[in-house]
Amino acid sequence: MSHVPRFRSVVLIGALAAATVACGSGDDDDATTTTVAETTTTTEATTTTAEETTTTAVALPTAPLTGLEVDAGTDLDRPALVVKIDNHRQARPQAGLGVADIVFELRVEGITRFAAVFHSSDAEVVGPVRSARTSDPPFVTAFGTPLFANSGGNPTVMSAVRSADLIDVGHGSAAGGEYYRESGRPGTHNLMTSTEALFGYAPEDGPPVSMPFTLAADGGTGGEAVPGVSIDYGARVQFVWDDAAGGWVRFQDGVRTVDSDDRTIAPGNVVVLDTVYGTSAADRGSPEAQTVGEGGATVLGVDGTMRTGTWTRADADAPWVITGADGGEIVLGPGRTWVEMPRAGRTTPLDATVAADLLAS
Repeated sequence: MSHVPRFRSVVLIGALAAATVACGSGDDDDATTTTVAETTTTTEATTTTAEETTTTAVALPTAPLTGLEVDAGTDLDRPALVVKIDNHRQARPQAGLGVADIVFELRVEGITRFAAVFHSSDAEVVGPVRSARTSDPPFVTAFGTPLFANSGGNPTVMSAVRSADLIDVGHGSAAGGEYYRESGRPGTHNLMTSTEALFGYAPEDGPPVSMPFTLAADGGTGGEAVPGVSIDYGARVQFVWDDAAGGWVRFQDGVRTVDSDDRTIAPGNVVVLDTVYGTSAADRGSPEAQTVGEGGATVLGVDGTMRTGTWTRADADAPWVITGADGGEIVLGPGRTWVEMPRAGRTTPLDATVAADLLAS
């Protein structure tokens, strides 16, 4: 406690009076004395000491697939949920893409489809949901034992799905009642569901989610600054760095990609994996992505730069390991990630003028 000096005031309230009276001859004077009393008034200063209140910030949990902080009540013990999503022009805008932790894009017949991975967030509506393919089980299982949502598939494909280390929550599974047709969307492009509903089919004590890439708090930086890249799938997909968005804005054939909630798709990381496509005998000759093996890689980082290298993946349960030209691992930074899987030689840097024109459109 701090101390304040005590203050004293002294007040004189009497005066001295003397009287001498002569009585007889030669006698000493007799003095009558009035004594002055000293009265002391003491004033004490009152000190109030304020007790300091210390507030300790509570660290928020970090989502494993994004490295981003999430609300304290977020369930990070649940498995990942992978949803196959349509990319036909009649399926746009898709629902839920803007809140997926990771999105894969891979070839099907003459077009691409998405596999949206949800873990740290939910989408009240997600879709349109499309069919499983033989490409799916070998890369979906990179997430551990995920839930896998799809609109079905032929018997051979669905046999492969049921044999893989995943939990089928597709339209033809016990979770089929969680799907519905959304009015206002055409024909085969209107099957929708909810991530919250499908997560209800997760086992209570399932294994934790696995990371498909290495991610670090200080990762995703240090490459060559580029305005963006263009990827040729037949359709042309472009990613353009936008400082305002803090990410790589996606365009398809010159049109900005937004989801059904009008969120611009602008992930912090974009990983381009050069992919060999075989022909799936089990799926009527459709393209089958080979996601185990090796190939070239281009990584767009959270600081607006590009790094190149090679990817390797040992088996269907393993993550992708991306190695730079210097022999070191290329690590992603905190943020949502889009994974592009074109054939080799289909990724080129974007001209700065083209990139600027896209952002201005």
